[in-house]
Amino acid sequence: MLKARAFNGCIFCTALSGLVAVVVILALSVAIGVVVYINVSRVFEASKPPISNAVIRVVCYNLSNSYLCLASNPLEYKVSVKLYLYNGSGQGAWAREESLEPLSAKPLFCDKENQMCQSVPMKIVCGEAVLSGNGDQMLRVIVVYR
Repeated sequence: MLKARAFNGCIFCTALSGLVAVVVILALSVAIGVVVYINVSRVFEASKPPISNAVIRVVCYNLSNSYLCLASNPLEYKVSVKLYLYNGSGQGAWAREESLEPLSAKPLFCDKENQMCQSVPMKIVCGEAVLSGNGDQMLRVIVVYR
């Protein structure tokens, strides 16, 4: 009888120490996972270029004295672009605002109703861009003619 009680007590001790070991292993696994996740997320955050270095590119193609233009947004944010156009004949300049979706390129001067894009007889003199959600974050705009 004494032998049976001692045997049952050892089973209880073994089960309790096994449970403690499993809990410790799980806690260590979670801690290691959290540390790895934080380090990996820092690596990917560091690999993204700063927003202030981003450039909105506008490429215009010459089609017999009129221009067909395409703008690209390399950012993961929506961008508002304001382009200033001038035709060179002294009739003044006008501004055109466009909205660029994240990580996209789109043709400019398009009619949304007819879904037609037209070439314009004016050159883009300059442009300015801001993040749509953050109006004080200015971006550079580069216009290239081909």
